[in-house]
Amino acid sequence: SWIPTVSPHFRSPDHLEPFTRTVEESLLSPVFETRSAPIRMAKTSTILHAMVWISLKAPALGFAPAIGFVTSSDQRAREVAKDLWRLCRAAGHTFPVKGLQVDKTTSTGARFKLGGIFGTWIGTGLHFIFCDDLHASRAAAESRVQREAVIEALENDILTRTDARGTSSWITGARWHVNDCIGALAKSPIPPRHTNLPALNERDESLAEWLVSTEKLRNARTQLGPYIFASLYMGQPKPRGGALFIDVTLAKTLPVEGAFRIAIGIDLARTARTRSDAQA
Repeated sequence: SWIPTVSPHFRSPDHLEPFTRTVEESLLSPVFETRSAPIRMAKTSTILHAMVWISLKAPALGFAPAIGFVTSSDQRAREVAKDLWRLCRAAGHTFPVKGLQVDKTTSTGARFKLGGIFGTWIGTGLHFIFCDDLHASRAAAESRVQREAVIEALENDILTRTDARGTSSWITGARWHVNDCIGALAKSPIPPRHTNLPALNERDESLAEWLVSTEKLRNARTQLGPYIFASLYMGQPKPRGGALFIDVTLAKTLPVEGAFRIAIGIDLARTARTRSDAQA
């Protein structure tokens, strides 16, 4: 309900209530959550408003919060930063020191830092971490090398930027691949809480009719096909072609003793399907 007060051209994102509820919970205890949300349904805008809302709660927190926004690239972070600074000023924040394009501190002491997943996060302690669309594209998510590089950076460089007073983290995005960041974290020893917000509910109705109509979503499902629609809109990615094509597995070590030879097998199997099957 606070969002329209600072952005009158917006309405309350009731369809994202599972996310906004955890933002409120994070003021009391740390939150660790993954969330899949369909594209073009105000997820990034809601995240930016959440960051500003938290910054305004500094007196109640008893300390000046450090809030991080992590995305697929530094360029994307700079684009998002422009919207964030506008929101900050609309909410009454001022910046005594000019700061950097993606790193500013408000007059209340709240600090915002934005950057790409492969940016410089060393030495940065954060109380709130918002990750949004860490995979830049489908090609990047379906490339095993690029996908695993993002996951490794998330686990080693981002989620370790914690503070002794507690850190809350949200990893949000469309589901490009079954083994993307959200999929990888779901397999961890202590998986985060996961929330999926499909574009079409069980009654085949739009999650947010006022943003994207049911008719438009149904047409997109027909036009894009099940593979694309399931991942970008429904948060339910499927392997390309089922079990026909799987990730290549390469041995990283070879026996030291004994005779051996290296063999590579190539399976040129094809099917009549062209929509969902990658071609050899």
